[in-house]
Amino acid sequence: MWPLAVLSVVALAVILEREFFYLRNRISDSALNELKEDVVKGSVEKAALLTGSSERLLFRFLSSVFANRLKAPDVAEKEISLEGNKILFSASRFIHILELIGSVSPMIGLSGTVVGMVKAFQQIGIDSGSQIDPSLLADGIWVAMITTVAGLFVAIPCLIFAHINNSRIKKLAFTMKIYGEEINTILRAEE
Repeated sequence: MWPLAVLSVVALAVILEREFFYLRNRISDSALNELKEDVVKGSVEKAALLTGSSERLLFRFLSSVFANRLKAPDVAEKEISLEGNKILFSASRFIHILELIGSVSPMIGLSGTVVGMVKAFQQIGIDSGSQIDPSLLADGIWVAMITTVAGLFVAIPCLIFAHINNSRIKKLAFTMKIYGEEINTILRAEE
């Protein structure tokens, strides 16, 4: 049970860190559309300054689009792609830990089940000469069931949050691609 308690604390820390991370990096659709409108109206420097002064992931990516606007298209594409990969790597930080805990916790719970059943059968072996008292078996069966339940209670939230975060990363990648291409197209058309 102790390994499951440790894993649940680690999982909770990762979940809270990722939630705060995504709260700090949230950008409204209206802010993105306003940024795009600034670019369309020719206020490129204003838009570049806004994105360059922000630590939010999507604005960091768009800042790379603005910073590479005067470079050759193939060079700019490589630079922008590299920045996008760095941002997606940052966004996916610690998700593998949730996936690992979600996969390992049921196995730890299952091992507790096996230990509990061994304990129950050991009790049967000790009392094999006499009538077996079901209350003596209950302790081993209780250990078996509680560790299985504990393993699932740790694993299920981990897998849910890992899935939610993977969806967020996919959405971020899609948004970066869409807005990056739209703004880059507008900037290239103005040249």
